[in-house]
Amino acid sequence: MAVKPKKPTLIEEVRRKQVIETAIQAIASRGFAHTTLADIAKMAGVSTGVITYHFKNKDDLLEQCIRTLFEAPNNFVTERVDMQRTYVEKLRVYIESNVEFMLKNRNHSIAMVQSFGFLNAEEEKFRITSRQHTKIRNYLIRIVDGGKKHKEFRDVPSTTIAQLILASLEGIMIQWALSEKDVDLPLYAEQLVDMITRQVRIAS
Repeated sequence: MAVKPKKPTLIEEVRRKQVIETAIQAIASRGFAHTTLADIAKMAGVSTGVITYHFKNKDDLLEQCIRTLFEAPNNFVTERVDMQRTYVEKLRVYIESNVEFMLKNRNHSIAMVQSFGFLNAEEEKFRITSRQHTKIRNYLIRIVDGGKKHKEFRDVPSTTIAQLILASLEGIMIQWALSEKDVDLPLYAEQLVDMITRQVRIAS
């Protein structure tokens, strides 16, 4: 009979999350390719043995980092969006919450940008990223579809609107990560909300 894997204790889960967050900080400053387990261990104030206890190897840790880079902002955003009653508000809060997360977690944005070039040569990590993008895009499509169903939005192409929003947010994240002083994120969010709302909303 197969033995079930041991469930991590609460302390182990906390330590695992701490290592992932430290790894993201290291990636933000050194890049994916140049970040070693020794770098992460030094930043975390632990031995490399502690890291290899929680993760099989560097690739395993980096894959978990990629998941976190997508899941952390996604959880932050959807929690706020799902509280809204109208689809116009859901769309507004989706954009504003993404920008709010960037402002509160700059290292995440930098690490995400660092990952783009690295993923081109890493098939498994590319698949993880593709799945996460699909999940986020489908969430936005449901918002646009809901707005059309409830007569808040015009008959716009849901997938294209979702792609436009994602591309706009990802694009400004790259610019902001590369040159923080040249990007006014709050103003960008305000203008993007106005542009998208004008495009989808039924004129009153």
